[in-house]
Amino acid sequence: MKDDAKLEKSYQDIIDRQAEFEVELANNADFEAWTISDWPESYMYKPFEPEPVWDDEVRASFSNNLRSYDQFDRAIGNLVWWRSYYGLETMVMFRRRLDEPYFPPSSYQMCSANTQGLAELLTNFITHNCCDDRPMNYYPLLDRIVAWMDATYAGA
Repeated sequence: MKDDAKLEKSYQDIIDRQAEFEVELANNADFEAWTISDWPESYMYKPFEPEPVWDDEVRASFSNNLRSYDQFDRAIGNLVWWRSYYGLETMVMFRRRLDEPYFPPSSYQMCSANTQGLAELLTNFITHNCCDDRPMNYYPLLDRIVAWMDATYAGA
């Protein structure tokens, strides 16, 4: 819950700045350019090659005004993954105590076919819904967006 509250506060900080500065991140060429402005710092950067452009999923995420937690969560998630593809974000993968759980089929192979089917279903559910990596991966980008909005639009 603490992580959700942190994300919600960050999203609200951006929403508040959009209202205060009368600007939207959606359909904002300045924001789009800023999201790739650190391209020369990427390990994937090659001089004289074109810089990346948003893919259809990121563009769609930022095509309508963002007003809710869910809208921001989806848009920022798409942006973070897109940026990580180009070496602009470093995604945190689970390790040690944060490892995703794994239950090998051999641990329930002695069960009936029905129980094995249920074990597989529950194992998949636990594995795919166990861990929320957003707080580890959406920062510092969310903080940088707030700072960029302040630097770009405060006093403009």
